[in-house]
Amino acid sequence: VFFAANGAYFGFKATIPATLWDGIILLVLNPKAYVIIALMFTQFLTSGTDNQTGTVLFITTVFTLNNLIAFSLWALLGDRIAKVFHSPHSARTLNRAFGAILAAVALWMLIA
Repeated sequence: VFFAANGAYFGFKATIPATLWDGIILLVLNPKAYVIIALMFTQFLTSGTDNQTGTVLFITTVFTLNNLIAFSLWALLGDRIAKVFHSPHSARTLNRAFGAILAAVALWMLIA
C-alpha cells in the first residue's frame, strides 16, 4: 500500500528513489520479511552444503530482486490508479480505500 500510495501521489518515476531507500527501511522493519528469510534458509540451506556462501548470496539476491519488482509494480499500479482518480473527490475516495486496506491488513494480522 505504501508504494501504491507513493505512485499515486508522486508518479512512478518520482517513486523510484523511495523504492530504493524507503524499501530497504521497510524490509528491515517488516517482521514478515524475517519469517520468509528464515523459511527460505531452512528449506534451501543444509548443513552438508559445500557452498553455503553461494547459496546464501543466491537466496538473498532472489529475495531482494523479488521485493524490488513487487515494490515497483505497486508503485506503477498506484501511478495508473491516480490517473483514474484525478479529481479532488475521487482522490479522497482513493485515500480512504488505501486507508481501509491498510486497516484491514492490520486487523487481519492481529486476528491471525
